[in-house]
This record gives sequence, structure tokens and C-alpha cells, in this order.
Amino acid sequence: MVLEIKIPVIEEGVEEYVVSYWFKKSGDVVKRNEDLVEIDTDMDTYTIPAEADGVLEIVAEEGTYLKPDDILYTIKTND
Repeated sequence: MVLEIKIPVIEEGVEEYVVSYWFKKSGDVVKRNEDLVEIDTDMDTYTIPAEADGVLEIVAEEGTYLKPDDILYTIKTND
């Protein structure tokens, strides 16, 4: 099964986020709740963890601007 992970609404009123740093690369095995990526807003930096165990596929590279509900990454699980 492949899970599509989207940018959540982290701050009310913020309509754009930028991917600042990936801790892992595509093809890496990740564990649920492991820090995967930092995203920035005008006000703060947030770390987003993995939502499941599996293999990471990065959709939004560093420097990409995203809006809430845009796909950030996918995880291929064993389910």
C-alpha cells in the first residue's frame, strides 16, 4: 500500500510552506514518528515525522513551495 502524505494546516492563516530540509532521501526505510522533513513559514520552522513504517518517496524537494493539502511525500508500506 502507498500512503500519500499531504501538508497539514499547521498555522491558521498560513497559506504557503517551503520545504527546507529532508533528513532522509527517497528509497530510505523510515519508522513511524521518525523526523523526516523541516518546513518553514514566515514565522517558524516545523518538523514533520513519518506517518508510518515503510519506504520513503519524496514528492516535494527542498526549496519547493506548498499549500495545505499538497502532497509532501509517500510511504510504501508492507500492508
